[in-house]
Amino acid sequence: MTIGVAWISGNSESQQLWFATDSRLSGDGNIWDDCPKIMLLPRRDAIGAFSGDTAQAYPLMLQCSNAISSYSAASDGTLEFLGVVEHLQLVMNSMMDHVYPDPRLSGAITTGRPFSSSGDTVVLGGYSRKHASLVIRALQYQPGENRWRFERIRPRVGAGRQRVIRTFGDSRARNRFNYLLVKYLKDNGTHGQDVPFKLEPLAVMASFLSFPESRTDHQWPMDRRPSTIGGAPQVVQLYPGAQATPVAVHWETSDTPNVFVMGREIFSYEQVNVPLITFGPNGVHIHARNNWPDQIRQQNKNPAQGQKSDHGETVDLTEP
Repeated sequence: MTIGVAWISGNSESQQLWFATDSRLSGDGNIWDDCPKIMLLPRRDAIGAFSGDTAQAYPLMLQCSNAISSYSAASDGTLEFLGVVEHLQLVMNSMMDHVYPDPRLSGAITTGRPFSSSGDTVVLGGYSRKHASLVIRALQYQPGENRWRFERIRPRVGAGRQRVIRTFGDSRARNRFNYLLVKYLKDNGTHGQDVPFKLEPLAVMASFLSFPESRTDHQWPMDRRPSTIGGAPQVVQLYPGAQATPVAVHWETSDTPNVFVMGREIFSYEQVNVPLITFGPNGVHIHARNNWPDQIRQQNKNPAQGQKSDHGETVDLTEP
Protein backbone atom coordinates (compact mmCIF):
# COMPACT_ATOMS: atom_id res chain seq x y z
CA MET A 1 0.00 0.00 0.00
CA THR A 2 1.06 3.61 0.45
CA ILE A 3 1.56 6.42 2.87
CA GLY A 4 1.19 9.81 1.24
CA VAL A 5 0.41 13.37 2.19
CA ALA A 6 -0.48 16.53 0.26
CA TRP A 7 -0.54 19.88 2.03
CA ILE A 8 -0.36 23.63 1.49
CA SER A 9 2.33 25.55 3.31
CA GLY A 10 2.70 29.28 3.84
CA ASN A 11 0.09 32.01 3.84
CA SER A 12 -1.91 33.44 0.95
CA GLU A 13 1.02 35.64 -0.10
CA SER A 14 3.63 32.87 -0.20
CA GLN A 15 1.84 29.57 -0.72
CA GLN A 16 3.49 26.32 -1.69
CA LEU A 17 1.89 22.98 -2.53
CA TRP A 18 3.73 19.85 -1.41
CA PHE A 19 3.21 16.17 -2.17
CA ALA A 20 5.21 13.43 -0.42
CA THR A 21 4.85 9.65 -0.43
CA ASP A 22 6.83 6.51 0.22
CA SER A 23 8.22 4.54 -2.74
CA ARG A 24 7.24 0.92 -2.08
CA LEU A 25 4.99 -1.31 -4.17
CA SER A 26 4.23 -4.81 -2.92
CA GLY A 27 1.45 -7.36 -2.79
CA ASP A 28 2.39 -9.68 -5.66
CA GLY A 29 5.14 -11.50 -3.80
CA ASN A 30 7.74 -8.85 -4.63
CA ILE A 31 8.86 -5.69 -2.87
CA TRP A 32 9.88 -2.81 -5.13
CA ASP A 33 11.22 0.34 -3.46
CA ASP A 34 11.85 2.54 -6.52
CA CYS A 35 8.31 3.17 -7.70
CA PRO A 36 6.86 6.61 -8.48
CA LYS A 37 3.60 7.31 -6.70
CA ILE A 38 3.54 11.00 -7.60
CA MET A 39 3.09 12.10 -11.20
CA LEU A 40 3.93 15.40 -12.85
CA LEU A 41 0.88 15.95 -15.01
CA PRO A 42 1.34 17.48 -18.52
CA ARG A 43 0.42 21.03 -17.50
CA ARG A 44 2.66 23.22 -15.40
CA ASP A 45 0.36 23.78 -12.42
CA ALA A 46 -0.79 20.23 -11.60
CA ILE A 47 0.41 17.26 -9.55
CA GLY A 48 -1.19 13.84 -9.12
CA ALA A 49 -0.62 10.98 -6.69
CA PHE A 50 -2.39 7.77 -5.77
CA SER A 51 -2.88 5.09 -3.16
CA GLY A 52 -4.77 1.83 -3.20
CA ASP A 53 -4.96 -1.10 -5.57
CA THR A 54 -2.08 -0.55 -7.98
CA ALA A 55 -3.76 -2.57 -10.74
CA GLN A 56 -6.48 0.07 -10.94
CA ALA A 57 -4.62 3.16 -9.68
CA TYR A 58 -1.81 3.09 -12.23
CA PRO A 59 -4.14 2.90 -15.28
CA LEU A 60 -6.23 5.73 -13.81
CA MET A 61 -3.15 7.89 -13.26
CA LEU A 62 -1.75 7.22 -16.74
CA GLN A 63 -5.09 7.94 -18.38
CA CYS A 64 -5.27 11.18 -16.37
CA SER A 65 -2.00 12.22 -17.96
CA ASN A 66 -3.18 11.20 -21.43
CA ALA A 67 -6.51 12.99 -20.99
CA ILE A 68 -4.68 16.24 -20.25
CA SER A 69 -1.96 15.98 -22.91
CA SER A 70 -4.45 15.15 -25.69
CA TYR A 71 -6.82 18.00 -24.79
CA SER A 72 -5.06 21.26 -25.64
CA ALA A 73 -7.23 23.46 -23.43
CA ALA A 74 -6.30 21.28 -20.46
CA SER A 75 -2.59 21.04 -21.24
CA ASP A 76 -1.88 24.68 -22.16
CA GLY A 77 -3.69 26.14 -19.15
CA THR A 78 -6.66 27.63 -21.01
CA LEU A 79 -8.95 25.38 -18.97
CA GLU A 80 -8.86 26.46 -15.34
CA PHE A 81 -7.43 23.82 -12.95
CA LEU A 82 -10.78 22.99 -11.37
CA GLY A 83 -12.17 22.52 -14.88
CA VAL A 84 -9.41 20.00 -15.48
CA VAL A 85 -10.43 18.22 -12.28
CA GLU A 86 -14.03 17.99 -13.54
CA HIS A 87 -12.76 16.63 -16.86
CA LEU A 88 -10.66 13.97 -15.12
CA GLN A 89 -13.61 13.00 -12.93
CA LEU A 90 -15.60 12.22 -16.08
CA VAL A 91 -12.66 10.29 -17.53
CA MET A 92 -12.24 8.16 -14.41
CA ASN A 93 -15.93 7.38 -14.03
CA SER A 94 -16.05 6.37 -17.69
CA MET A 95 -13.10 4.04 -17.16
CA MET A 96 -14.56 2.48 -14.02
CA ASP A 97 -17.90 1.92 -15.81
CA HIS A 98 -16.05 -0.38 -18.20
CA VAL A 99 -14.45 -2.58 -15.54
CA TYR A 100 -15.99 -6.05 -15.33
CA PRO A 101 -14.96 -9.48 -14.00
CA ASP A 102 -12.87 -11.65 -16.30
CA PRO A 103 -15.22 -14.44 -17.48
CA ARG A 104 -12.25 -16.77 -17.90
CA LEU A 105 -11.68 -16.80 -14.15
CA SER A 106 -14.43 -19.17 -13.10
CA GLY A 107 -15.44 -19.02 -9.48
CA ALA A 108 -13.88 -15.60 -8.93
CA ILE A 109 -15.49 -13.77 -6.05
CA THR A 110 -16.27 -10.12 -6.74
CA THR A 111 -17.88 -7.98 -4.07
CA GLY A 112 -18.53 -4.29 -4.54
CA ARG A 113 -16.97 -1.90 -7.01
CA PRO A 114 -13.23 -1.93 -7.61
CA PHE A 115 -11.20 1.02 -6.34
CA SER A 116 -13.89 1.85 -3.79
CA SER A 117 -12.23 1.36 -0.39
CA SER A 118 -11.20 4.24 1.87
CA GLY A 119 -7.56 3.73 0.85
CA ASP A 120 -8.28 3.88 -2.89
CA THR A 121 -7.80 7.44 -4.10
CA VAL A 122 -6.21 9.74 -6.63
CA VAL A 123 -5.12 13.08 -5.18
CA LEU A 124 -4.74 16.14 -7.42
CA GLY A 125 -3.23 19.47 -6.51
CA GLY A 126 -2.70 22.66 -8.48
CA TYR A 127 -3.28 26.37 -8.80
CA SER A 128 -6.87 27.56 -9.25
CA ARG A 129 -7.29 30.92 -10.96
CA LYS A 130 -10.91 30.86 -9.85
CA HIS A 131 -9.92 30.86 -6.18
CA ALA A 132 -6.54 32.58 -6.67
CA SER A 133 -5.09 29.86 -4.51
CA LEU A 134 -3.45 26.46 -4.49
CA VAL A 135 -6.03 23.69 -3.98
CA ILE A 136 -6.15 19.95 -3.29
CA ARG A 137 -8.82 17.52 -4.47
CA ALA A 138 -9.13 13.80 -3.64
CA LEU A 139 -11.09 11.17 -5.58
CA GLN A 140 -13.38 9.05 -3.40
CA TYR A 141 -16.08 6.54 -4.20
CA GLN A 142 -19.60 7.68 -3.26
CA PRO A 143 -21.66 4.53 -2.45
CA GLY A 144 -25.02 6.32 -2.57
CA GLU A 145 -24.32 7.60 -6.08
CA ASN A 146 -22.26 4.62 -7.23
CA ARG A 147 -19.83 7.19 -8.67
CA TRP A 148 -16.43 8.65 -7.94
CA ARG A 149 -16.05 12.32 -7.09
CA PHE A 150 -13.13 14.66 -6.43
CA GLU A 151 -13.76 16.13 -2.99
CA ARG A 152 -12.49 19.49 -1.81
CA ILE A 153 -9.86 19.23 0.92
CA ARG A 154 -10.53 21.71 3.67
CA PRO A 155 -8.47 22.67 6.75
CA ARG A 156 -8.28 19.80 9.21
CA VAL A 157 -10.41 20.27 12.32
CA GLY A 158 -8.19 20.49 15.39
CA ALA A 159 -4.92 21.03 13.54
CA GLY A 160 -5.65 24.70 12.80
CA ARG A 161 -7.95 26.71 10.53
CA GLN A 162 -5.20 27.39 7.99
CA ARG A 163 -3.81 23.86 7.80
CA VAL A 164 -5.01 22.22 4.59
CA ILE A 165 -3.79 18.64 4.38
CA ARG A 166 -4.82 15.28 2.91
CA THR A 167 -3.25 12.05 4.16
CA PHE A 168 -3.75 9.01 1.93
CA GLY A 169 -2.85 5.34 1.99
CA ASP A 170 -4.01 2.24 3.84
CA SER A 171 -5.92 2.97 7.04
CA ARG A 172 -3.27 1.70 9.48
CA ALA A 173 -0.49 3.72 7.90
CA ARG A 174 -2.73 6.81 7.68
CA ASN A 175 -3.75 6.53 11.32
CA ARG A 176 -0.16 6.13 12.47
CA PHE A 177 1.01 9.07 10.34
CA ASN A 178 -1.78 11.30 11.64
CA TYR A 179 -0.90 10.35 15.22
CA LEU A 180 2.77 11.15 14.63
CA LEU A 181 1.87 14.48 12.99
CA VAL A 182 -0.28 15.56 15.95
CA LYS A 183 2.50 14.51 18.33
CA TYR A 184 5.06 16.47 16.31
CA LEU A 185 2.89 19.61 16.36
CA LYS A 186 2.26 19.27 20.10
CA ASP A 187 5.95 18.69 20.81
CA ASN A 188 6.73 21.89 18.89
CA GLY A 189 3.94 23.86 20.56
CA THR A 190 1.97 24.63 17.39
CA HIS A 191 -0.90 22.14 17.52
CA GLY A 192 -4.25 23.87 17.07
CA GLN A 193 -2.68 27.24 16.31
CA ASP A 194 -4.14 29.39 13.55
CA VAL A 195 -1.00 29.22 11.42
CA PRO A 196 -0.36 27.41 8.14
CA PHE A 197 1.81 24.36 7.79
CA LYS A 198 5.49 24.68 7.01
CA LEU A 199 7.35 21.39 6.41
CA GLU A 200 6.03 19.52 9.45
CA PRO A 201 4.28 16.80 7.36
CA LEU A 202 7.53 16.13 5.49
CA ALA A 203 9.48 15.84 8.74
CA VAL A 204 6.93 13.32 10.00
CA MET A 205 7.03 11.39 6.70
CA ALA A 206 10.82 11.09 6.91
CA SER A 207 10.66 10.00 10.55
CA PHE A 208 7.98 7.39 9.80
CA LEU A 209 9.87 5.90 6.85
CA SER A 210 13.11 5.78 8.84
CA PHE A 211 11.55 3.52 11.47
CA PRO A 212 12.68 -0.13 11.34
CA GLU A 213 10.26 -2.37 9.50
CA SER A 214 7.84 -4.36 11.64
CA ARG A 215 8.06 -8.15 11.52
CA THR A 216 4.30 -8.35 11.61
CA ASP A 217 1.62 -6.04 10.26
CA HIS A 218 -1.03 -7.18 12.71
CA GLN A 219 0.25 -5.40 15.81
CA TRP A 220 3.27 -3.19 15.23
CA PRO A 221 4.80 -1.00 17.96
CA MET A 222 4.96 2.78 17.79
CA ASP A 223 8.61 2.82 16.73
CA ARG A 224 8.07 0.53 13.72
CA ARG A 225 6.55 1.00 10.27
CA PRO A 226 4.38 -1.57 8.46
CA SER A 227 6.08 -3.64 5.78
CA THR A 228 3.64 -2.26 3.20
CA ILE A 229 5.49 1.08 3.10
CA GLY A 230 9.16 1.83 2.58
CA GLY A 231 11.86 3.23 0.35
CA ALA A 232 12.99 6.85 0.20
CA PRO A 233 10.47 9.68 0.42
CA GLN A 234 9.54 11.17 -2.94
CA VAL A 235 8.64 14.84 -2.95
CA VAL A 236 7.17 17.33 -5.44
CA GLN A 237 6.75 21.06 -4.88
CA LEU A 238 4.62 23.68 -6.64
CA TYR A 239 4.52 27.46 -6.35
CA PRO A 240 1.58 29.45 -7.79
CA GLY A 241 2.28 30.18 -11.45
CA ALA A 242 5.41 28.03 -11.53
CA GLN A 243 6.24 24.59 -12.86
CA ALA A 244 5.73 21.61 -10.53
CA THR A 245 9.21 20.45 -9.53
CA PRO A 246 10.51 17.14 -8.18
CA VAL A 247 12.73 17.61 -5.14
CA ALA A 248 15.76 15.40 -4.53
CA VAL A 249 16.07 13.76 -1.12
CA HIS A 250 19.31 12.90 0.69
CA TRP A 251 18.36 9.63 2.34
CA GLU A 252 20.07 7.10 4.58
CA THR A 253 19.90 3.57 3.20
CA SER A 254 21.21 0.34 4.70
CA ASP A 255 24.49 0.85 2.86
CA THR A 256 25.28 4.54 2.57
CA PRO A 257 23.50 7.91 2.28
CA ASN A 258 22.67 8.88 -1.27
CA VAL A 259 20.40 11.13 -3.31
CA PHE A 260 16.99 9.94 -4.50
CA VAL A 261 14.61 11.58 -6.97
CA MET A 262 11.00 10.37 -7.19
CA GLY A 263 11.96 7.30 -5.17
CA ARG A 264 14.91 6.27 -7.36
CA GLU A 265 18.54 6.44 -6.30
CA ILE A 266 20.34 8.54 -8.90
CA PHE A 267 23.55 7.42 -10.59
CA SER A 268 26.81 9.22 -9.93
CA TYR A 269 26.88 10.68 -13.46
CA GLU A 270 23.40 12.26 -13.20
CA GLN A 271 23.65 15.97 -12.57
CA VAL A 272 20.05 16.60 -11.53
CA ASN A 273 19.01 20.24 -11.61
CA VAL A 274 16.42 20.25 -8.82
CA PRO A 275 16.26 21.44 -5.21
CA LEU A 276 17.52 19.12 -2.46
CA ILE A 277 16.02 18.21 0.90
CA THR A 278 18.12 17.01 3.83
CA PHE A 279 16.87 15.77 7.18
CA GLY A 280 18.63 16.34 10.47
CA PRO A 281 18.14 16.80 14.21
CA ASN A 282 17.19 20.42 13.58
CA GLY A 283 14.44 19.55 11.12
CA VAL A 284 14.03 19.68 7.34
CA HIS A 285 16.35 21.80 5.22
CA ILE A 286 15.74 22.85 1.60
CA HIS A 287 18.73 23.64 -0.59
CA ALA A 288 18.29 25.52 -3.87
CA ARG A 289 19.04 23.61 -7.05
CA ASN A 290 22.40 25.35 -7.43
CA ASN A 291 23.28 25.42 -3.75
CA TRP A 292 23.55 21.83 -2.56
CA PRO A 293 25.92 21.22 0.38
CA ASP A 294 29.46 20.64 -0.93
CA GLN A 295 29.74 17.24 0.77
CA ILE A 296 26.63 15.91 -0.95
CA ARG A 297 27.52 17.50 -4.29
CA GLN A 298 30.98 15.95 -4.23
CA GLN A 299 29.55 12.61 -3.18
CA ASN A 300 27.37 12.54 -6.30
CA LYS A 301 29.77 14.37 -8.61
CA ASN A 302 31.63 11.66 -10.43
CA PRO A 303 32.66 11.65 -14.11
CA ALA A 304 30.35 9.48 -16.14
CA GLN A 305 33.33 7.70 -17.63
CA GLY A 306 33.80 4.40 -15.90
CA GLN A 307 30.14 3.73 -15.12
CA LYS A 308 29.66 -0.04 -14.98
CA SER A 309 26.93 -1.70 -16.98
CA ASP A 310 24.93 -4.68 -15.78
CA HIS A 311 27.23 -6.92 -17.80
CA GLY A 312 30.38 -5.66 -16.15
CA GLU A 313 31.89 -3.69 -19.02
CA THR A 314 32.80 -0.03 -18.64
CA VAL A 315 30.65 2.39 -20.59
CA ASP A 316 31.22 6.06 -21.37
CA LEU A 317 28.14 8.19 -20.69
CA THR A 318 29.76 11.57 -21.20
CA GLU A 319 28.43 13.80 -23.93
CA PRO A 320 30.43 13.78 -27.19
